[in-house]
Amino acid sequence: MGLISHAASIDTATDKSTEPLKKKNGLLRKIVESSVFDNFDAIFSAVLRKADAEKAGIYVVTDVSRSLIISEGFDLTTINRFYPDPKIFGLSEPINNEWIQIDPKKDSSLFQGFFSSHEWSGLESLLVFHLSQITDAHVFIIFCSSSLSIQRKTLKIPLEDDLVSQLCNCINQNPHFFDMLLEGSTCGLPKKAGKDRLNSAVNAGMTSTLLKIDLSRLFVSEENLFRDSRSLSLYRLLLMNISRIAGSTNIMVVKKSLEIRISLFSSQKIDSELYKNRFLQNLHRNFGIQRISKLDFEFSDSVADMEKIYGYLYGDA
Repeated sequence: MGLISHAASIDTATDKSTEPLKKKNGLLRKIVESSVFDNFDAIFSAVLRKADAEKAGIYVVTDVSRSLIISEGFDLTTINRFYPDPKIFGLSEPINNEWIQIDPKKDSSLFQGFFSSHEWSGLESLLVFHLSQITDAHVFIIFCSSSLSIQRKTLKIPLEDDLVSQLCNCINQNPHFFDMLLEGSTCGLPKKAGKDRLNSAVNAGMTSTLLKIDLSRLFVSEENLFRDSRSLSLYRLLLMNISRIAGSTNIMVVKKSLEIRISLFSSQKIDSELYKNRFLQNLHRNFGIQRISKLDFEFSDSVADMEKIYGYLYGDA
């Protein structure tokens, strides 16, 4: 039984979370469909409603990365800074079915660096729950009680709420979705590392097929994208998934214009349609056909000139 059957058990008459990531402040185009991401996000939203939480996130810890993969209410600085070692939650080993309540102000030296100064000024307490372990990844849900919250409600810990069980089941039954996080959240090589990899590939006699993926028809505004935590969560997960599909032997660079550029190295000519279908098959399952239809793919012919490849990846053109 997969994600869709779990999401269907949410009462849609009272819970609008089955329509996740609607257009919000003009940031994300309205798309409602069933996919791993949409159904996971729907249940996460329902848990937040039950807990009366305005600030929360799904936190994934692996051997190589720590990241808030989905969040609500946190500002961008906190999202980028939040990567604590789970040991500071008071757990030597993650334990299922145990809520941990933390007063971060009691030991600010441990916690303050993971929040923006604005977020830290209003932070009152953290609630942490270990949801699951997938391969080498531990998945937590974290609620934040803050004096900055608009409604100032007391957090309700959903100790026996079935929605938490649904969230755990969603993770356990879709390991492929979380597998893409295991290689880390860095999506894009810096120039020096990219040049070294490019040199190695060209010296090995490989040619490059250049691929551009344009996200501008999915996200309405690049300028405002980073002001909305849910749109940003989707954006980052898309980058992670595309990076995983592209593979560690190729080079992926994320441009500021909602554009991804990839150099696909091969000793023989690449079948671009076959490669595009490989991307689409994976992305459709994780993010939905309608959403991914708004991504534009553009392949070049094979290129052997190192300067041309480097300029395409890191230049302004």
